[in-house]
Amino acid sequence: MKSARNYNMARNNYFNRGDLFSEFHRSIQDDTFKFLDLDAIFYNHCKRCNNKQILFIAETAYFKGNLYKTTDITRLMAKMMGVPAYLIFYHPVNANIKTTDAQIKELGYDPNLRLKVAKIDHLKSNYGYQFKDYTAYEWVMFEKEQRMLHKCNSLECIKWQK
Repeated sequence: MKSARNYNMARNNYFNRGDLFSEFHRSIQDDTFKFLDLDAIFYNHCKRCNNKQILFIAETAYFKGNLYKTTDITRLMAKMMGVPAYLIFYHPVNANIKTTDAQIKELGYDPNLRLKVAKIDHLKSNYGYQFKDYTAYEWVMFEKEQRMLHKCNSLECIKWQK
């Protein structure tokens, strides 16, 4: 019998089918096997020195009206990595409208998406999330701003910055 505080990977994948390994791990009936699929790693790639640095990580979920998701391991990983962590719920603006590839190519992103985003790395539990709503455009601008604010810390770039 599972306890209410058992933070295993969900046995069932409710939105879509995962990759073969993820589905294999979900099928293991021994709950002592722990597994978390990290949803998003946002990173910067320095064009000067080719260095890659993680800006933040995120746990993502399709928004179905509930703003709760277990984030213990995501927060632990962010703390160990020394980076921020976010919980991101997403849903289409209009489920009846399918954005075309041409529209995405023209804009550079899919505009038919809304996000509810909470910074979570400072929290001690799965409660106290404070969400901010983002349009697709606003989220893309947030990501760009994070890249712009980031300074590469490779020795090559530190010397160049002086």
